[in-house]
Amino acid sequence: MVMNNRIRSKGHTKLISMTWPVVAELLLTGLINTGSQYFLNAFSTDAMAVVGSLSQIVSMVINLYTLVSIGGSILLAPMVGAGRQKDCGKLIDTMLTANLIFGILISIVTLCAVYPFMHLMNIEPALYAMGREYLIISLGMSTVQSLLITYTAIFRSFGHMKDVLVCNFLVYLACFFVNLLVCYLVPKGEQKLLYYTFSGIIGQSLGVLYLHLRLRSFFWRQNKRERPDNSERLRLLKRILYFGIPGGIEGIMYLIAQIIIVAMIGSLGTRALLIKAYLGNFAAYMSIGTSAINTAVFVLIGQYLGEKDPAALRAIFRDGLIAGLLITITVSAGLIAVSRPVLHIFTYDESIIKQAQALLYLQLIVEAARVLAALAVSGLKAVGETRLPFIMIILGSLLDFAIAYGCGIVLGWGLYGIWLGYLGDLVLRGIVEALRWYKITRGDAICGRRLDE
Repeated sequence: MVMNNRIRSKGHTKLISMTWPVVAELLLTGLINTGSQYFLNAFSTDAMAVVGSLSQIVSMVINLYTLVSIGGSILLAPMVGAGRQKDCGKLIDTMLTANLIFGILISIVTLCAVYPFMHLMNIEPALYAMGREYLIISLGMSTVQSLLITYTAIFRSFGHMKDVLVCNFLVYLACFFVNLLVCYLVPKGEQKLLYYTFSGIIGQSLGVLYLHLRLRSFFWRQNKRERPDNSERLRLLKRILYFGIPGGIEGIMYLIAQIIIVAMIGSLGTRALLIKAYLGNFAAYMSIGTSAINTAVFVLIGQYLGEKDPAALRAIFRDGLIAGLLITITVSAGLIAVSRPVLHIFTYDESIIKQAQALLYLQLIVEAARVLAALAVSGLKAVGETRLPFIMIILGSLLDFAIAYGCGIVLGWGLYGIWLGYLGDLVLRGIVEALRWYKITRGDAICGRRLDE
């Protein structure tokens, strides 16, 4: 009993210390991002609808970079837990080099598909000029995002959540101020979506610079930098991709599924896309608990794996689930209570406000289901099980399509039917993956292997 209490105390302390910076990060950057979206909405509601739709494409492309960052994180966290600093350095070098090259290639390829992407998302021809501006900057400069994702994964694997907090705050604050300058200094008739989009690239570049300097300060100055030779780099890259491909593609498949769902929403009209864009602001805040707990639990499970502490590994998952549900339900209920004045920031159309408020109750249930689904995925990935999440994202997406199309389109329930599809997907994946997690970690054998070999 004494040992169990020590394990729980140790887990609680680390969970809290890693979670609060992520909560602060998501809250602060969410508030700043809402301000930036206010400027975009003031510029043009058409621009808001275009960005809300095409951001799905950009997110899908950005998630290609997680093939390296996810695989690298799965390997790096146990190395940190085991105190293998030399191996950490070689892995970090491999991750950064791989995603830099990958980012350049992806930027070139995706720029050739700008118009097919707009056609896929049912963007009206009259809005093609806006869509082209947004995609050219977002996709053409996505190499910066690839580096930011990689640096963020590295810092989180070390448990340095405060540095990520500062970085993301810097990124979004820079974006906000650039948007502010564009909104008030550039004449209304001369403003373009291009200017608002480029603000994100400026912010991301500052974030990359900050994390690069911090990595040199806390890690490279204390550990002699030994670059891996070609054979070591190739071996590490193979292990990264072994875990990263199914882990990363799982996220990409989810985004592809969401693109299809957004295309269904697009078939309901620009008004439906606008409502979804407004609800996206609320969903970002509602999922703060899930994202924060998820991030901390993923890192801690990896570190406990390296420390060979299976009891702490199991306890942190359970505590994370409880904390995630409490935070999500509390935050979601508060947002629903203030939804009307918040929606008035963007629109005074009462029919839009009423429908958005009704959908927020469904969104609360969706976010509660997301807590278990997301935590189960993180737990499985942290111990090297990346195949089941990949399989389940396919099965869950098929269920999502069936419900969304059947209820939303065929039965004419519109956005309510679409949201029921989201819920069905999360419930299925959450139950199946949580059962698998408990089966894998039931004994102590899970801590008897090195993932990088």
